[in-house]
Amino acid sequence: MKNQQKGWRFKNTFLLAISIVVLLIFADHAIIRGIISGVSELKFLGLFFSGFFIVSTFTIVPATLVLSEMSNTYGFWETALLATAGAVLGDFIIFRFIRDTVSDELRPIFNLIAKEKHIKALFSSPFFAWLTPVVGAAIIASPLPDEIGLTLLGASRMSNRRFLILVTIIDFIGICLLLSLFRML
Repeated sequence: MKNQQKGWRFKNTFLLAISIVVLLIFADHAIIRGIISGVSELKFLGLFFSGFFIVSTFTIVPATLVLSEMSNTYGFWETALLATAGAVLGDFIIFRFIRDTVSDELRPIFNLIAKEKHIKALFSSPFFAWLTPVVGAAIIASPLPDEIGLTLLGASRMSNRRFLILVTIIDFIGICLLLSLFRML
């Protein structure tokens, strides 16, 4: 509840939502296209940055475009490994942000919802404790925004070590599937 003491309870959640909206508005702007071109010129570092930015809702489109372009230049495995390394770092930063700040802001809302007897029983069940990380991992592996899956993993209070192992495997598989799709097109 750190932010409550400073005055505004939903500051981080609001800033996250605003940043998503702003990027969606400017996603097709010439500046964004220039950034895509510039990142492509960074070679291996560009692959890492593409992976880093592919995990976020508001940067997935330009990062996917860069990765698509760069996958034609570099080998499948070096592209997959460097992009995965970037994706793991990006996911870890978002995971820590969600787990350490946004979840604190939203916890009172979840606690209000959880006062309902049936909902409290669901949240307390072993099935829910097992299902939350599985659903979160499935969302991260899918084309859906990673933030949703990372929120679920953050809610499960998964350790950093387990998170890094899980997300490395998931990101690698997801990027390999994406690269395979690029090669088929």
